[in-house]
Amino acid sequence: MGHVMNLFCVTSSFQHCNSAFVCVDSTIFMQDGAPPHIATAVKQLLNLHFGNDRIISRHFPTAWPPRSPDLNPCNFWLWGYLKDVLCGVPNANLTELKNSITQHIHNITTVICYGRWCSVLSAQRRKRWTAY
Repeated sequence: MGHVMNLFCVTSSFQHCNSAFVCVDSTIFMQDGAPPHIATAVKQLLNLHFGNDRIISRHFPTAWPPRSPDLNPCNFWLWGYLKDVLCGVPNANLTELKNSITQHIHNITTVICYGRWCSVLSAQRRKRWTAY
């Protein structure tokens, strides 16, 4: 069930991104090579949407650059954002904390995600990083 749900979520995200910003055709997809990210089904889905030449990951032609968390929007922005919004609010237990995290993630709009991704790209340009 989790496998099907993950593929559905990824596919829905690509379709929404494509309709909202027409970005999939010009996007290079990067991931850090964690085992769930390089599962055969995930690699096939990414290859279908991005093509082998627009994926930066382990087991693809362009490898993930070493020590590059600034290129990952979760490391670049999401974890800091969640820490900022969650640290000031006490939670009674772990379940309450998980629910709060889930709620804050659901409140992040596509426009906010797009803006944060633009920030990642700007940082990349400022540092003049290239994987090649």
